[in-house]
Amino acid sequence: VATTDLMALLREAGGDCAGAVQFLPVGASPPQPTVRELTTAEVNRIVADLPAYNLPDGAAPQASLAGIQDKVLLTDLGDGRWGLPQHGAASTHIVKPEPLHGVIPHLIHAEDWALRVAAAAGLPAARSRIEDFDGRVAIVLARYDRDPSGGRIHQEDFCQVLGLAPADKYETTRAARTEGSRLSRVIARAAPQALDDPTELRTALLRAVTFNVIVGNADAHSKNYSLLIGNRGEVSLAPLYDVAPVMFIAGQFGSTGHTINGKTQISAVELDDLVAEAKTWGLTSKQAEQTIEKTVKATRSAIDRTPTPAGLDE
Repeated sequence: VATTDLMALLREAGGDCAGAVQFLPVGASPPQPTVRELTTAEVNRIVADLPAYNLPDGAAPQASLAGIQDKVLLTDLGDGRWGLPQHGAASTHIVKPEPLHGVIPHLIHAEDWALRVAAAAGLPAARSRIEDFDGRVAIVLARYDRDPSGGRIHQEDFCQVLGLAPADKYETTRAARTEGSRLSRVIARAAPQALDDPTELRTALLRAVTFNVIVGNADAHSKNYSLLIGNRGEVSLAPLYDVAPVMFIAGQFGSTGHTINGKTQISAVELDDLVAEAKTWGLTSKQAEQTIEKTVKATRSAIDRTPTPAGLDE
């Protein structure tokens, strides 16, 4: 089908999407989901051939996930075995190999490092590890929108929350001036349905934004923040994901992704900017300052305790 025909693409690969939604043809009943166990050689070939999608004979791609990095979605069968989800079966892990022609060197190692730093600092973060698939190194990420039994947990990224097209994932200062900052608009929608306390949802977002500024994550746009949505509509912030110290690896990238007190460059954001931005979400100056200070201290300690990957020492 044409790459621009979104409905045709969903008809073919909409059985396993981000969150708890599945797309089926009109009138169709959900098929019986199956997971096809893969041999080690088949898994290695699938990962090695990305971005070409070489599947075993008789298999068809049935899973989709947004993002520009090459990836494959697999199901963990335990004991080091992997399966290919079919007919709407839920994938449990994302496998992203090092890009063949990327402009950001050591990207997957940097992402794995940043996620481990976040976890060590006490921030919720996607679980990751680095694996070698017969010479093609990849980051393996456990999906946070799947429960331990493989069931689906619903989520919406910030573009979806606000009804924005994926192409608008980077916020502009012009839009922020006319509509208010995007982060404040997301919180305004989400806080009334907060799982715990609206203040906790606001401080959770401030911790995440502060962490992304500290580590120089120049890819913290609206597709890389998400909300988890429970069965009764209760909302919480999703764990950190797609986090990497991009600005420190490739200096030409330095965007904050969202406006922070009107600023869009990480190097320009100061403590006062984070406080001022958080106040527009409904936090007091004291609440914001305490949250930021704790996050900075915890992140500094976590960086000191987390070994730096080879090639990223400087």
